[in-house]
Amino acid sequence: MPVVFSRWRARGRALFAAAVSVALLTAVAGPAGAAHRVGYEQVIRLTFPVAGPTDYIDTYHAPRGGGRVHQATDVMAKKGQKVHAAKRGTICWIPGIDGPMPSYGYMITVCAKNGRRYSYVHLNNDTPGTDDGKGGPEHAYAKGLEQGSEVVRGQLLGWVGDSGNAEATAPHLHFEIEDPELDDPRIQLDGYDPERINPYYSLRAAERRGDYPGQLFPR
Repeated sequence: MPVVFSRWRARGRALFAAAVSVALLTAVAGPAGAAHRVGYEQVIRLTFPVAGPTDYIDTYHAPRGGGRVHQATDVMAKKGQKVHAAKRGTICWIPGIDGPMPSYGYMITVCAKNGRRYSYVHLNNDTPGTDDGKGGPEHAYAKGLEQGSEVVRGQLLGWVGDSGNAEATAPHLHFEIEDPELDDPRIQLDGYDPERINPYYSLRAAERRGDYPGQLFPR
């Protein structure tokens, strides 16, 4: 075999191996190098919290009133679509059961054992088929849930709505992730909560895996 041809074949093998390695890395990492995201952009393995058709974009840095930024993902969906637990944990906040609904609407916060907190905000406050604001907690929260309830990943928590300060918007789930251990100088700025992770990348990863309520979790 001529030396030149031998060298070209060896180089071709090397290029092919490199291409395969890149393809495998891309398949694992997903778009935008998700496997390499760190800090507030880190990817958490969770179950997508809304069952059924949804739409959402990355609005983590979007400005809000009072000099704040959004630091959450608004998952747009139809009113009444089911909201499920993205991770297992204990309900550490569920207002409006024994008193009036707060100004921000019905919401549930689930505290995980590792200290992270997952919040589901603007749950439904309407009587089914209306926009009357008179639905009460029974149309916001799944039956039996209360402060201290243990929930498993994929468990029904409540229903999409527009309660509280979302009354003037389309129905959606405002989904937040907080981590007291987060230390990222990129969000240690005025208007930012330094404990807030951007949920967008974790939600995208859940979709790529097909990790939807009732499919992978609960088992």
